[in-house]
Amino acid sequence: MNVRKDIYEAPAAALRATDEFYESQEGFQYSEEKVTEWIRTHVKLPGSGRVLDLCCGDGIWSKGFQNINRKLGIYGIDISEGGITKARMLLHADEKHFIVGDADAGVEEADNLELFQDAGC
Repeated sequence: MNVRKDIYEAPAAALRATDEFYESQEGFQYSEEKVTEWIRTHVKLPGSGRVLDLCCGDGIWSKGFQNINRKLGIYGIDISEGGITKARMLLHADEKHFIVGDADAGVEEADNLELFQDAGC
């Protein structure tokens, strides 16, 4: 039986592959300028408040939100520790703003739900 290499037999294998991807990348998949311009053109951001970036990966889209409106509180969740590490570096954020968790399981099941509740997300 042929097994496609892009489909993993277990979630842990897919997670390892994702972490390895982020570790091997020096830069981001999209340029910060391109992402920021796309958001500026296609997304109406609020003047203030909080943004929760589900499945935020390396945080490049969150960085675009921040570039457009620094008054926004930016929060992110992603299953990849490698992605979250890059997001924290890119946005100069801490573990309260970007957490490792499974957004697909529901935010209410995330280990750090109180962080989102405290933030009003």
